[in-house]
Amino acid sequence: MKLAVEFYDAWLCWGIDQGVKALKDAGFDAIDMSYYHDAGEFFLDEHYREKALEVKAALQRHGLTCTQAHGPIEMRYGMAFDDSNPAWVRLKRAMESAAIIGIHHIVVEGMEVPAPSASYLNLDYNYAFYKKLEPLCEEFGIVIAVENLKKAFTYPDQMNEILRRLKAPTALRNRVVEIIRCHMTPLTAGVDDVMICNVFAYNGNSLGEKG
Repeated sequence: MKLAVEFYDAWLCWGIDQGVKALKDAGFDAIDMSYYHDAGEFFLDEHYREKALEVKAALQRHGLTCTQAHGPIEMRYGMAFDDSNPAWVRLKRAMESAAIIGIHHIVVEGMEVPAPSASYLNLDYNYAFYKKLEPLCEEFGIVIAVENLKKAFTYPDQMNEILRRLKAPTALRNRVVEIIRCHMTPLTAGVDDVMICNVFAYNGNSLGEKG
């Protein structure tokens, strides 16, 4: 089993190289690359490719791997799914950056459709969103991970349905993998058994849990 940890706080405290080294010294085997909040602003600017290579080099230098990434949390209902939307551009950059580092899975959160829309509209909207990302999955060779967040997929049947739709007979079916319990379970696409936890365990059940 590999013990992985989110990179956000380590990067925030020590930067790229020293952050990776600190996690290695602490006994971790891998990182969960973060592209949200301040990290998103830093890693997804116009120099995102160079910064991805810097992360990749630091991981190689200190003997760590990267098991997955977490994309930006910026897309909202009504935003355009094209380059006219800065949030969409950063999401595309996150997918490319992750691919450069050598990451095979990136969490892309679904969006909440405002009430009183019916649940099927929530599913339809998010299905269209993920389908729009399909060409990028193919281009970068990366798998989108769908997280069971309350805002997008409140009930198990909704999560099951979005996965069923995405696993229809199209190229996307091999590009989608379910992640549950806030990244605590091993991925289901042939990845080694992995436990991912938060570096400072913000909530009581984050550290040391395994799905």
